[in-house]
Amino acid sequence: MRKVFFILSLSLLCWSCWQNKDKLPEVDTKLVNVLVDLHLAEAAAANLTSRTRDTLLPKYYDQVFQIHQMDAAEWKQTMDELQRQPLLMKQLYTQVLDTLEKKVLETREK
Repeated sequence: MRKVFFILSLSLLCWSCWQNKDKLPEVDTKLVNVLVDLHLAEAAAANLTSRTRDTLLPKYYDQVFQIHQMDAAEWKQTMDELQRQPLLMKQLYTQVLDTLEKKVLETREK
């Protein structure tokens, strides 16, 4: 009886590990765009005095969330989920950095 229980437990463990090896979901372009805009807002606020930055940065964030039809609670929940999926987070930030680099190149060409 113990052997049967052990084999079933081991099989269940192997099956559950195998299930987690599925392909990562595609990164949402909306999320990439939100992160790009948030990083641009941070960069815009970087040269402000600390008092002005503390006042304006939350407004910048609110504007970004409004533009992308997202609220701060949804954003926090999404980021919390992504922190539990580092491979997906890396994939997301690769796209964010690519987008930011394209924007820098476009700006330099003008």
